[in-house]
Amino acid sequence: MKLLKLAKRDSTAAPGPDALKKESTNEALTSSDSPPASLVDLPHELLLQIIDEMDAAALCALGSTCKDLNTLIFPLLFGKLNINNPSQGSIWCFRAPEHTLRAIRCSLSTKNIRNIYYYFSKEIERLVEEVEDMHAIVRSTDEVTDFEVYLADRWPKPDCWDLTDAPGLDEGQVLRLTSEEWTKLYVGLLTTSLTKGCTRMLLSGEHPFLKYLQDRDQTTAERVSTSPALSFKAQI
Repeated sequence: MKLLKLAKRDSTAAPGPDALKKESTNEALTSSDSPPASLVDLPHELLLQIIDEMDAAALCALGSTCKDLNTLIFPLLFGKLNINNPSQGSIWCFRAPEHTLRAIRCSLSTKNIRNIYYYFSKEIERLVEEVEDMHAIVRSTDEVTDFEVYLADRWPKPDCWDLTDAPGLDEGQVLRLTSEEWTKLYVGLLTTSLTKGCTRMLLSGEHPFLKYLQDRDQTTAERVSTSPALSFKAQI
């Protein structure tokens, strides 16, 4: 009888370290069987409402996270930007909204593009980003047969770009791009395009823009050389 009472007392006692360890392990295994829901597991109407509240830059980032979100977001984004879906095989943009090329670059349908007709932005910061995005787009395509890009948004003479009144050409922006850097960037785009089997190519507006950069660099150099030199103490 005394042994029976001891057994009952032990059964109601607090579990030891080994028992606690085993219990926590079982709980971890149970929780791992049901991982937390992801964004794509939300109801379709709720997911569309979330997407509708996001701007183009955020949608480009979100659409690049997985194939399901990519195929859902970018057709909606192309409609929001009022541009044709690249899955149809072409880029046809004049005065395109910001993030247009970034959206096309991130879309899985980029490889289907065959024809490109695009006017780059006149703002230096955006222009450089667009040329880089276009370079990435051309690299991602299977074949580009028709390639036509312009460095101006004036119709019908894109080469007559009035650089003096182009917006955003303050020194804080343009000094980040030299004529040598621009030449390398643009030639890289041209070279990549040629490797994709182009049968017709037009890259218009490079020369006036390159002349603008050269004139700007020369003016900057003259301004620096004619400015009064400061003493070492004044520089400090």
